[in-house]
Formats: sequence, structure tokens, C-alpha cells
Amino acid sequence: MRIPALVNNAGSGGSRKRGFLVKNFIKLFGVIVLAVIIGFTITACDNSGDDNNTGGLTVGATNGRLTITGLPDGSFVFAVGYDMAHGNSGLFAATNVSNNWSITGGQVSGGTVTLNVWRESITALSNYNGTGEAQFDMVIVANKATITLAEIYAFYDWHPENISSKPSWLVDIGRVHVDSFVSGIGSGTFVEGFVTVGATDGRLTISGLPNGSYVRAWGYLPWPMAGYLFAADAIHSNWSVTAAGPVSGGTVTLKVWREFSRYVYGNYDGDDDAVRFDLLVTNKPSITRLDLSAIDDWQFGTAPRPAWLIAMGKVYASFTNGIGSGTFVSTNP
Repeated sequence: MRIPALVNNAGSGGSRKRGFLVKNFIKLFGVIVLAVIIGFTITACDNSGDDNNTGGLTVGATNGRLTITGLPDGSFVFAVGYDMAHGNSGLFAATNVSNNWSITGGQVSGGTVTLNVWRESITALSNYNGTGEAQFDMVIVANKATITLAEIYAFYDWHPENISSKPSWLVDIGRVHVDSFVSGIGSGTFVEGFVTVGATDGRLTISGLPNGSYVRAWGYLPWPMAGYLFAADAIHSNWSVTAAGPVSGGTVTLKVWREFSRYVYGNYDGDDDAVRFDLLVTNKPSITRLDLSAIDDWQFGTAPRPAWLIAMGKVYASFTNGIGSGTFVSTNP
């Protein structure tokens, strides 16, 4: 069962996940959201700062610049993103990346900061002079200029459900969209929070469910659409979800959003056949990322089955103008 970005963004603890750190973290892009920032920054910091660093990753000079507005004065900022105009290749923005595993952010003045932008690969941070649209899905706002490796670990271990305490240096997290870089120069406005959720016409009615339960689901659009859907009653900016319910008469109707990126959920009004949804059926409406990490741990065999989990299953639905229905089939392990 696929656990998409909205669902599986952080583990229930650092010890098991930390085995992926440093070089192996590059493999986790798009899988664990917080690991995106850690994987990239650790890989980058291992070797960076200037062209004379001696590590395995080379950090070169760059013409790229990103100006961000709407930030708190006096704070320090760095960001991880991707070049939407060129195959979603990685981008990194900061003032400097050094060879002692640390990142230096740009200081905000008048609500604005300008950062250097590099193009990222597994072995190098190189000049970015691209033209086109880009998205920075992880903009980190700190209260000090330099973030060390140990502090990056602390950020990895933390998330808004307080798996561990919030890092004292962390002021805010958000994202920036750049409509178009021109020869590496671009700008955008800081949007606070992890997730943007728009209104949607999409609705999914599911029958065959246990009365009194609550339901959330994620679906897979068939080829050639090849995208993802998410169904619940509400999605919140900290990644928590309010499941639809309680189920009455064996039936519940969920709102359906199209997943446009890891952090953007918008209107779904499609005409699609045989869309498969995987379901979680629970005994409570509010499901946090910490709850979903407990499912991960259970499926890894490191924790018992969560007491709030009633069933897991699937639904196949056909949609017309975003409206669809289907019958629940339990795959309860």
C-alpha cells in the first residue's frame, strides 16, 4: 500500500530512519518530506563552501539568485526546491554551504532576503542559470545564521506533533513558488505552513463500511493521467487529516482532492474510470502524522497494531465531473 507524501512525512523516531543519513538520504527524495531537506543538506554540507573543498561533493560558484519576500525581519533563511521547467531537478538556496556540515542562511531585512541558488546533483552543487518555473517546498526560517549537522538532526526528528521538542532555532517553515526564473534570477513570496489545500468539487461515496467508523483514502489515477488523489473530510496545514464520518448506514461521503505536489492539494473534477483507493478505517476522526508513523512501525514489525485502527482496505470507483462511488473491500491483515 502506498503511503503518499501527505501521509508518511516523518517516522516515529530517529534511530531507525537515521541509518539512511548522509549519502543514502539522496534516495529518499519524495518519500519522506523531512528527509528531503536532511538528505540534501547533509550531502551538500559534506563537501561544500567553495571550489576548493576536499570532499566528494563539489560546490561551485553560481549566478543563481532567489529573492523571497514576506519573511520576519532579522531571521535567517535557506530553502530546498526543484526546477519544474527542467525535469524537476533539485535546487538549493542559501548564503553558503560549508565543509564542516553546516548551512549559512541569508538574513532578512525589510521582510526580504536574497539567497544564492545552486543546481543539485548527487556529486555537486553547481551553477544555476536556468529559465522557467520552480518550487521551493521547504523554506526554513531560523533565528540564527548557521545551522550545524547536529541541529539538522534535531530538525529531522521534530515535526508538529512533537515526536521530539521543536528545535529552539526554528522560527517557521513554509514554501515559495517562482513563476519564472530568468537566467537564474527569480523571486517569490513566502507562504507559511506545510500544506496548501484548495476547495474541491470531488466527492467519493463509499458503502460497506462499519457504522460509527471514520475513513480517509488515497487514490491512483489511471494512465494517461498518472496522478494521485486524496480523500477525507479535511486536510490541515500541518499534515494532519480529519477523516470523514462517522459512518452511518454503512456509507460515508468524502471530499476528493487532486495531489498537485507534496504540499499542494486542489480541485478534482475529473472523468476517470477504475480509480483505486486505499483506505484507513479508524475509530477516531483526527489522524496525525504521529498516528500514521505508528502504522509504519506496526508494518515494520517494531510496534503493536494501533488500537484506533479498525480496518484497511480498498475501493474501486469511477468518476464523472469529480463525483464517484464504490464499495469497501477489506484487506485487513
